[in-house]
Amino acid sequence: GAWMEAMGGSAAGWGALLLPGPPSPGRGRPLPLHGTRPVGAGGAPPTLRVRGPLQQELLSGAVDTLELHIRTGASHAAYNVVARIDGVGTDERPELAHEALVLTAHYDHIGRSARSADDAEGTDHVFNGADDDASGVAAVLELAEAFAADEAPARTVILLLVTGEERGLLGTEFYLDHPLVPLERTVLNLNFEMVGRPDQDAGGVGALWLTGHELSNLGPAWAEHGVEIGPDVRPAQGFFWRSDNYAFVKRGVVAQTLSTYGLHRDYHTPRDEADTLDYDHMQTVVRAGYRAARLVADGVIDPAWLPGVDPTARPGR
Repeated sequence: GAWMEAMGGSAAGWGALLLPGPPSPGRGRPLPLHGTRPVGAGGAPPTLRVRGPLQQELLSGAVDTLELHIRTGASHAAYNVVARIDGVGTDERPELAHEALVLTAHYDHIGRSARSADDAEGTDHVFNGADDDASGVAAVLELAEAFAADEAPARTVILLLVTGEERGLLGTEFYLDHPLVPLERTVLNLNFEMVGRPDQDAGGVGALWLTGHELSNLGPAWAEHGVEIGPDVRPAQGFFWRSDNYAFVKRGVVAQTLSTYGLHRDYHTPRDEADTLDYDHMQTVVRAGYRAARLVADGVIDPAWLPGVDPTARPGR
């Protein structure tokens, strides 16, 4: 964005920003134009990830002009769901009442799969998204109940269930444009994404892991207080950059995701059903999530990126 402003002074007049994608061909799908921000009105232009043979032709110089045809359709309203528990500060730090911890999960999924003439009778086409991310929504709802029943937190707690994660973090971007507590006073976004099944590689039943564990002080700080939350054991998957927390990161807020996703084969299929979840596991991880969130909400831990860290710099990109 800074480079484009230096070159042209404004995003207006730029057609699109092309980014390299995987070498495999892509597939057609609905594509939002940079979240909720209008093109040419102070935001970035539409961002397109170019992949497959077209990417190679662009990189080789065989193509110097790209014409994009966009077919628009009817838009439908979708809504975030938000609640707020006001902080009360502490005797030593009354200002904590004006700071916020935001707990998030996304409630949208990807709809239905296409029907085929070869489908057997009763073929399931509905993507229920039980793990992705009804499990995270259930976690945030349980955290809301726990915070409401416990002593008032020192920091204000925002409980945010967002729409449009699967379409480009749209609901989160909307909240960030209209925050209940200013972003400069938002100390942490703790996102819950796919906590419905144990991750055997990360410790099995009850074991939570944190995306970007190596980027902030949270993991070690929680461990000092007896809350063991490990690192993401699959950093090459880039989960830190693939969920709602990253929209907060780009706005300057410390933001990370708690998960137990073990790359199960039901991801983004109609097989992601409620009866595949491990509810004993979920109970354990949500309790750990509450202890972790409570330490931040009570001002015991002040989240911070580690010195010298740029959380927007994804390795290999």
